[in-house]
Amino acid sequence: MAGDGTGWLWDRGTGARRPIGDGGQVEAAFSPDGTRLVTVAERGEVQVRDVARGGLLVAYSRPELTPVGLAVSPDGSTVAVAVRPRVRGVGPNGVLLLRGSDLALQAEHPTGSPDGDDRPTGVAFSPDGQSLAVPLESGRVAVFAPREGTPVPGPLARQQGNARGAAFSPDGSVLATGGDGVVRLWSVPDFRAVGELPVGQAVRSVAFSPDGAVLAVAGLHQQLQLWDVPGRRPLLQLDQDDTAVNDVRFDRDGRLLSGYADGWVSTWDVDPARAADRLCGVLGPQPIVDQWRALGPDLGDPPSCPR
Repeated sequence: MAGDGTGWLWDRGTGARRPIGDGGQVEAAFSPDGTRLVTVAERGEVQVRDVARGGLLVAYSRPELTPVGLAVSPDGSTVAVAVRPRVRGVGPNGVLLLRGSDLALQAEHPTGSPDGDDRPTGVAFSPDGQSLAVPLESGRVAVFAPREGTPVPGPLARQQGNARGAAFSPDGSVLATGGDGVVRLWSVPDFRAVGELPVGQAVRSVAFSPDGAVLAVAGLHQQLQLWDVPGRRPLLQLDQDDTAVNDVRFDRDGRLLSGYADGWVSTWDVDPARAADRLCGVLGPQPIVDQWRALGPDLGDPPSCPR
């Protein structure tokens, strides 16, 4: 989504794009099979569109609510939308669960009183669809069993400042949640704190790589960070010049996508062998070796190009 709320669907191969929706979209998610696109708009409308044709299939509207997060269950049967009342104190803070096929309302899970500080900032499904994590402005993280709507035993400790961004590891064993300066790691299903990553910035979004070894962190202070999860150590930090990093996601091939407050979207290849092949095709062996060594001695041997 662009910074002005415009929705675009991009063909990564050709670079062609086409608009989706009619403006005001705040977040989007694909169905597991990639044939449908779910979007939520600022005015409280959820839409499902056919990816190939772009046509609207079904919609659900709650104009009294402001959506702030969206997630589709791994089997595509449920759409979870984190919402706040448009007028503070009038309407629920919580999560709406909609049936994936027709967006019929299945349940509403409150996260706190309408005028309290337990307002959601996002939502994430676990890979098995049995848990739903909801970071809150109060710094708490609510975890629900979606079918029953009951809180999962915890409780989770508070983050520093607002809690923003939540992601489960691909194997479902770890939940990462962002706060002010720290990403906390929780074991699943008991949700015990098992580690912290001192990212040093207000977190906007977190995402695990497909193998679960790397965590990408998007930050308010113009930083995109990559962390080694097993080693709890930073791998890379990319400083952006003039804009916050709003969102990060990995695709199925392990490429990282980052979205920015100014509307730009970037794709990063974090696989060393694949990145080396691309560099070899563009630069050639010797320039790569020269530039690699100029970066510093801590990087080890430069990548080798096929002869």
